[in-house]
Amino acid sequence: QASTAREQYNEWKLIDQQYKSEQHQLHLLRQEYATADDDRKKELTPAILHLENNQSQLQVQCEQLLHSIRRIEMENNQQ
Repeated sequence: QASTAREQYNEWKLIDQQYKSEQHQLHLLRQEYATADDDRKKELTPAILHLENNQSQLQVQCEQLLHSIRRIEMENNQQ
């Protein structure tokens, strides 16, 4: 089970890095959107919506992995 926790932790690290990278991209797009003309806003909107959706999914995945890791660690501590 320790390897399972370790594997899940490594997976969490990758997802967390992706989350932070996309969060930065989203921030930059939102800044550009704030000063863009209407045509550019229409171009940016799908990308922003896509990143927002990904952010939500990645956040849920991170939370689930952290919960699972904690559960495994608690089980290992009881043994």
